[in-house]
Amino acid sequence: MFLRRASPGKLLDIGCGEGGFLEVARGRGFEVAGLDLDPGNVEAARRRQLDVQATHLVDERGEIAPTLARGGYDWVTAFDVLEHQANPIEFLEAARSLLRRGGTMCGSVPNRERLLVHRDRAHNRGDLPPHHFLWFSQRALETTLRNAGFAHIRVSPIPERDPVAFAAYIEIAMIGRPGRGTHGKARPPAVPRTSRVLVRRLASTIKNLPFVPLAVAVNALARTKVRNLFFEAS
Repeated sequence: MFLRRASPGKLLDIGCGEGGFLEVARGRGFEVAGLDLDPGNVEAARRRQLDVQATHLVDERGEIAPTLARGGYDWVTAFDVLEHQANPIEFLEAARSLLRRGGTMCGSVPNRERLLVHRDRAHNRGDLPPHHFLWFSQRALETTLRNAGFAHIRVSPIPERDPVAFAAYIEIAMIGRPGRGTHGKARPPAVPRTSRVLVRRLASTIKNLPFVPLAVAVNALARTKVRNLFFEAS
């Protein structure tokens, strides 16, 4: 969604992982840099000849990393990062300070109002601390961005472009994963042969097919119930 909207400029991606997004953005003409806390991610990104630093945006004293230029970026992105912040206003204010005049921050968060959210949390601790500290609805995200000083804000659901993947989410939220309890603890799986992996993937896809009509209906008729939200703020 970002690349379809944004024109090339100087871009900082916070929580850039191994740099896959930055590599694509660089190919589209952006001047790119990134931050990530995982040393393995940083090493992988640097192997792609990307300028990536292993640092927080804001340190324990509330100070921005000194290597970052205030007012130096046309774009600051943070995909699936904001929900991990213990102090979201401080984080967003710091990100805003890095933008040039007319610059924009973009990113994504899980949707607090997604379909079957309570059942999803019952089967998966990933949306709970210490992983996610925050849950955002569309309105809550708009309010948070406004409180951080952004004036022009747009929050929109991210369309579910893969109905089979969304159907898999629905199926797991409803009945859980085989061999897992309600807290997401799995029995150690045996390592299957390649052919067995393919068979299992095919079986999983077939198992999800009954949920595809619901996935398509939600995407078309109840977009506020999709899994993720996209935001733009300046």
